[in-house]
Amino acid sequence: FANPDGSEVWLNQLRTDPCVWQILCTKGSETVVQGWIVAYVDDLLAISQGDYGVAVLRHVAEIWKCSDIEILTPGVEVTFLGLKIVQTARGIFIHQIQELLNKCECAQVTPANTILGSDEGALGGDSPDTTKGAPDYPLLLKEAQKRRGELLWLATRTRPDLCYTVQQMCTRAVGEPSSVIRMSRRVYRWLRYSPDVGILLPNEAELAVRRDAPDAIGCWEHWTERLLTYTDASFAPHIMEVVRDTDEAGRTMNVDEYGGDVHPEVHNARSIHAIFVVAQ
Repeated sequence: FANPDGSEVWLNQLRTDPCVWQILCTKGSETVVQGWIVAYVDDLLAISQGDYGVAVLRHVAEIWKCSDIEILTPGVEVTFLGLKIVQTARGIFIHQIQELLNKCECAQVTPANTILGSDEGALGGDSPDTTKGAPDYPLLLKEAQKRRGELLWLATRTRPDLCYTVQQMCTRAVGEPSSVIRMSRRVYRWLRYSPDVGILLPNEAELAVRRDAPDAIGCWEHWTERLLTYTDASFAPHIMEVVRDTDEAGRTMNVDEYGGDVHPEVHNARSIHAIFVVAQ
């Protein structure tokens, strides 16, 4: 669509993740990335410079029936896919704890200052009535899988401190469902103890404070480096369409059509090494 200043705003779907679209603005011969749209089924989240994101969402609302647009401002909490997004004096804070605790009816449990007790990491120990042949096994398994799934979503979104515990729960779900249920209760108590923990995207002022903090000496020079991530090829198999003649030794290629934000280094047909440049 056209902007009042004569520029054209359009979207470019990323090949690395088809749920993410770039917001591009073209004026004359110059095209500039102004933001991104994240799409999940019928939910849209826009992140942009200025009002470009709002303009795109309003344009979508002219085509399809949509709910009111929520704009992140100080004091206003925005929800997207179960994530609570808040703008604070330190930056943008993302969390999702209270909703899970309310859903599990554990909002009033006694807080615990450790994720697991000293005996929780031991393998085995389930009583015979939780074995696969026990009458209540299907019910225990279903409950264990439910709790494991909820905490897995939490750990992979805003609470990486839970990753090891949730991994242990995933390992034991089939063989030791009652152990998984017991571990989940302990995790709920830890969440009650640490409700203010989440992912903080710091603003410039917060970065300046972190840079000068005594415990951050020597870290500052690394904060502007590229973010290195590893993923299985099954995460984005469509990327492999651009791979040709991959050998065991691997090769590196820069793909301009990714919009300049991703440069995959293909090591083999089952491993993709991607470098994501953090947007400034």
